Amino acid sequence: MTDLSRVGSFTYHGTWNIRVVQKISDWPQRIIIEGAVNLVIDAVLGVSRKISGDTWRLRIEHNAGGLWRPNTLFVPGPLVTRRGVKKQTIFSKDRYWPGDATPNDLVVELRPAGTGMTVFRWRAVKKDLTPCKDGLRGPEPRYLAVDLRNTGHRPFDYDTLLNITTAGRNALADHGVHILDTWSDQDRRRVRQEVHGGAVSVPPIPTGEHATAHFLIDASSSRAGQPEVEFELLNAEDLSDYGPSGHRASLPVEVGDAAPTIASISERHGLGVSTGRLTAAPADPTWVSPEVISPSGQARIGRLS
Repeated sequence: MTDLSRVGSFTYHGTWNIRVVQKISDWPQRIIIEGAVNLVIDAVLGVSRKISGDTWRLRIEHNAGGLWRPNTLFVPGPLVTRRGVKKQTIFSKDRYWPGDATPNDLVVELRPAGTGMTVFRWRAVKKDLTPCKDGLRGPEPRYLAVDLRNTGHRPFDYDTLLNITTAGRNALADHGVHILDTWSDQDRRRVRQEVHGGAVSVPPIPTGEHATAHFLIDASSSRAGQPEVEFELLNAEDLSDYGPSGHRASLPVEVGDAAPTIASISERHGLGVSTGRLTAAPADPTWVSPEVISPSGQARIGRLS
C-alpha cells in the first residue's frame, strides 16, 4: 500500500479485507473505494467488505449537516503481524475540537487476503523462443515458458525467483519431461534471466501485471499425459505477508508422446485411421509398420510417398 495522505487517500493493490473496528463519532461516516473497484461502504461498527483489484484507493468522509466532507486526519499504521495475522490499522479524525485531537472517530482495519501470484499459461518453445508446433513432446522443445501474474498487494522486486517444486518436477518426470538445472551462458542470454539452484529470476512485476519465466527442459523421452505442475515464488520480500499457499500455484501441462504415432503419420499422408504405434524410429523413415488402413479400407504396408 502507498501513503497518499496529502491528497486524502491511500492506494492499495490486490485483495484486502476491510473492517470497521471502532466508531465514536456522532456523525455518519463512509469509506470510499475508487479505482479498479468503485464502492461506497456505510462505515458502521463491525461492517466488513472484501476488496479485490489491481490498484484502488481508500478514503474516508463524514456527513456534517447534510454534506459529505473528507475527514481531517488519516493516520495509517504499519503492516504488522499479530498472532500470525497480517493487518494494518487506519485511524481517522473527522474534525478537530478543543481538547480533542485524537484520531479515533473512525478506525478501520485492513488485512491482505490475496495470493501472491497465479501461473496462468504455459507453452513449449524452441531455442529461438518460438512455440513448438507439436507442443511439449520429443527433442524439439528447449524451454518450458510459463506466464505468471502478480496478484498480491506489492510489486515483485529484482530478488524474486520462480521455481518448480519437487512435486511439480516429479509430476513432469513421470511423463518423461525433466527440468534441467545446469544452464549454459548461451541459454541464460537467450531468455535474459539468471538461475539460482533450480529457480529462475523473473523481472520486476507490478501488481496486476505479468511476465514470462523459462525453465530448461529435456522432453526427448516424453510420454502423453497432463501432469499438474506446482510452482513457487522464492526470495520475494512480500512473501511474508502470505501463508504457504499464497506463494504457490499449480497449472496442468499437456505432454505428448515423443515417438510419433501411426495416426499422426497416416493423417499427414492422407491414409486414414491407424491401428498401431511406432515406439522407435525405423531405419528407413518412409517405411511404416504395422499396417495402416487406407480411406478405402484396404490394408497398406510399405513405403509412404
